[in-house]
Amino acid sequence: MNRALLLAGLSLLLLLPSTALFAAPQMTEMIGSRYHEPGEKAAESYSRGAKSLRKAEGESDPEKKKKLLTRAKEELTRSVAYQPNYDALVALGQAYLGLEAPDAARDACSRALGFKPNDEKATACYEQSGQQILAAKKSPAAPSGSQ
Repeated sequence: MNRALLLAGLSLLLLLPSTALFAAPQMTEMIGSRYHEPGEKAAESYSRGAKSLRKAEGESDPEKKKKLLTRAKEELTRSVAYQPNYDALVALGQAYLGLEAPDAARDACSRALGFKPNDEKATACYEQSGQQILAAKKSPAAPSGSQ
């Protein structure tokens, strides 16, 4: 009986191709393991930041508004770090204006003007940050504004 099993096993081994016996298991792509390009990461961060900024504009509670603006600032900063672009820089400037950080807003808006020099939205952001800086200098009790 043992001899019959041994012969059957050996004949089965001879019939199978040798690559099937010793081949390594094939790796398949796992869910979520795809590499994201910096442009994709920038777009995702911009999307989250713009959404938080829109929510903050409609918020009436000052604490919630500040929290949303802070989240928008973080996401938009991340987006600009991945890949600077006009829309993210203007939105970042607007987030800084909402957080009363005019120096940072002026920097973001001036960088946006580098992409589109005569754009109304970026120019308005730049001018508004200048007005906040002047107002902060006139009023010594007001915070300096940079975060």
